[in-house]
Amino acid sequence: MYAKASHAPKSSGNPSNSQQTTRKVVEFEDNRLAAIVYGQHDKNLARIEQRLGVVLINRGNLVAIEGSVDLADVARKVLNDLYRMAQSGQAVDVGEVDGAV
Repeated sequence: MYAKASHAPKSSGNPSNSQQTTRKVVEFEDNRLAAIVYGQHDKNLARIEQRLGVVLINRGNLVAIEGSVDLADVARKVLNDLYRMAQSGQAVDVGEVDGAV
C-alpha cells in the first residue's frame, strides 16, 4: 500500500453517506514524494479541495481529509493515485489533478 489511511466518521444525524461527515488521514511513506503530490505552495491540494468540496490539511507526510464520507473517499483515492504517479517519476500538476478527480 502506498499510503496508510485512518478515519473517524462523524454523524450529522442522517444515515446517508453523502450527508455524514468524516475525517480521514492519509500517511505517505516518502516526504519528498508527498511534497510533489501537494504541489508548489500546496496548489494541488487546493485544487482537490475546490473540485471535490473537501478540506485537506497537510502536516509533513500526513494529509487529513474532512468532508462527506463519499467525497473523502474520492479525495483519498485521488491522493493515492497522484502519489503513485510521483513514485513512477511522472510530473504532478494541476492537469494531472483534474484528470485524477
